[in-house]
Amino acid sequence: MHLTLLKAKIHRATVTHSELNYEGSVAIDGLLLDATGIREFEQVHVWDVTNGARFTTYAIRADEGSGIISLNGGAARHVQVGDLVIIAAFASMDAAEADAFQPKLVYVDGQNRINIERRAGRVRGGEATRWGPRMLDLDLLLYGDQVLDLPGLQVPHPYLHQRAFVLVPLAEIAPEAPIPGHGTVAAALRTVDAGGVEPLAPG
Repeated sequence: MHLTLLKAKIHRATVTHSELNYEGSVAIDGLLLDATGIREFEQVHVWDVTNGARFTTYAIRADEGSGIISLNGGAARHVQVGDLVIIAAFASMDAAEADAFQPKLVYVDGQNRINIERRAGRVRGGEATRWGPRMLDLDLLLYGDQVLDLPGLQVPHPYLHQRAFVLVPLAEIAPEAPIPGHGTVAAALRTVDAGGVEPLAPG
């Protein structure tokens, strides 16, 4: 007996293009294909989270790092640019293979870049878990002495100088690094309560 199991999934990708007058397919950023193991020309299922449409097509490779998710041909009638979609591939295997198999699940952000935090088990959202333990937390703290204030990006991190759990480890490796507008890392650390900030035990 053979079973059909989920092989791979790209979760909540954003449709960047909808090309009706094109050979039917879904063009997917090559980095996402590599991360999931979905092969070019492999059959995939597309589920539109925004409008509920569900259809089957095949994958073609778009430029690596482009963020492209393009529904082409007849599939373009089922989506609009900006829709959120789930792209899934399935595989057939026997029971013994299925017992040892794990699907590759790839979570992406609004630009269809792989969400490294999700891959490491970090799930954002909700005050109950906002300050809880986590395996990984990625923030851009400093970029030399530059000051950036862009939509979705502020450098230095706007709360860097207030957070002991950031300043304590940063002071171990770069105590004299400047925080524009707030002196050095070491100086900022002296202004906060670092009680209770301890390194995790190895393992």
